[in-house]
Amino acid sequence: MIKVENLTKKYAGQTAIRDLNFEVGQGEIMGFLGPNGAGKTTTMRILASFLPATSGRASIAGFDVFEQSLQARAHLGYMPENVPLYSDMRVSEYLNYRAALKSIPHRRVGERVGDVKELCGLREVENKLIRALSKGFRQRVGLADALLHEPDLLILDEPTIGLDPNQIRQVRELIKNLGRQHTILLSTHILPEVEMTCSRVIIINKGRIEACDTPENLLNRIRTAGGVTLEARVGTDDAPTQLRNIAGVRYLFVDDGSSDESARIISDKIRAGAPATLFRLSRNFGHANAISAGLDHATADLVALLDADLQDPPSVVLKMIDKAGEGFNVVFGQRRRRKENILKRMGYWSFYRLLAFLSDIRLPLDSGDFCLLDRNVVSALRNLPERLRYPRVLRAWVGFRQTGVEYDRPRRQAGETKYTLSKLYRLATDGIASASIRPLKIAQFSSFLFGMTTLALTLTFVLALFGQIDLAIPLPFLLASIMVVASNALMMLVLYVFSAYLGRMYLEIKGRPPYIVMETIDGAKTEESAR
Repeated sequence: MIKVENLTKKYAGQTAIRDLNFEVGQGEIMGFLGPNGAGKTTTMRILASFLPATSGRASIAGFDVFEQSLQARAHLGYMPENVPLYSDMRVSEYLNYRAALKSIPHRRVGERVGDVKELCGLREVENKLIRALSKGFRQRVGLADALLHEPDLLILDEPTIGLDPNQIRQVRELIKNLGRQHTILLSTHILPEVEMTCSRVIIINKGRIEACDTPENLLNRIRTAGGVTLEARVGTDDAPTQLRNIAGVRYLFVDDGSSDESARIISDKIRAGAPATLFRLSRNFGHANAISAGLDHATADLVALLDADLQDPPSVVLKMIDKAGEGFNVVFGQRRRRKENILKRMGYWSFYRLLAFLSDIRLPLDSGDFCLLDRNVVSALRNLPERLRYPRVLRAWVGFRQTGVEYDRPRRQAGETKYTLSKLYRLATDGIASASIRPLKIAQFSSFLFGMTTLALTLTFVLALFGQIDLAIPLPFLLASIMVVASNALMMLVLYVFSAYLGRMYLEIKGRPPYIVMETIDGAKTEESAR
């Protein structure tokens, strides 16, 4: 169905893809797996006749995508990563309009539109405006559009991006069902997605194909290809239990704009052969976004999150791995004691309990970002739509089986913390605003309570003024003073809560990426990339 030979595409001297060669047979679901910027979208746009290749050849159903573009496009349905939809049209109107553009015979338009609405689960929203639909339903409308003319081949670019876990499951099931009647080429950077959906996988990186095989064979090759030595100081009796199931270890470092020599030291170690990758962000985007950058590029079965200061002891990870072996998807570290000054200890103690009280979900006490996640949890976190992420809250929100491992947090051994009181304050505010809308409800209740109190005091003052009640002390000045002070305090509380949520809404609406990768250092190679 698809045949690609020596396909190359260059932009202004930069090579996006180089000498790609692969074939997709009739009835296959082929996964196109690779990190952002690997060349997946460029290849798909060439196959869909949206872009010309610099050199090489690609054909669909035997028709050259450049020289016989119309014939090739008659056999394919293409859904790009960001589905272009007319937001002011209703779902049925849009699909009828698209059917007319695709030259579907008028007598068959109603039948085809009805079929794709049924197939894609759009009956319940067929009369809604597209702008009122959730991201999941907009993806379905784009897929229905691609299916209207009954193509033999579907090309789907990141079909589950931005969807919540429930929507992802629904789209995956839909793709599997479509695979019974169509050949499908879908791109993703999420390994579990191709495992659950595809019959064969192409891995692409930096514009080159690295591997092509079934998901099972590729996983076996990854697990058996070479070994990594892990040195850990553990008790002799515990070591076999903790280490026996570790097939390999790789380190992902995220440098969020550090001003010291960390990046250079890590780069030198990588070039000397250390099994690691360094992602250098273009500036400091914040601790939470640095964690998101690491999770976005993690592909292992288990992913441990640690701050580079190593105040959270790496040896605890081995205990977490044992818990994961018992079937837990999330194992978080829980601090029994922390060796900090008393003000910090009191501040952290208060913050975790306030966060748990205000949250709509159950949050573990005294647990930061130090944790172990399996690939299903990492995939769920990556697919959450919000850009401003607070990992420890979202980790609890996605659910799965969770447990904690207690440990004592020692003092920092080297360097000085970059967390000033102002940064800790912003981190705490983000955490509370991310956890729930309960602070808004408290602000509303406080406003109501103050209003009732003001009414009662006013009534008391009026009764005393007309001699209906006797008061031991003159209250007018006192009451006025109390009301002014109380109202100012309440207004400041409400404004603080509202501004925290309004600020997050403003940043989310702007739609800027949570981070930008300036440089990736993997082995002896470096590349410039952006997310």
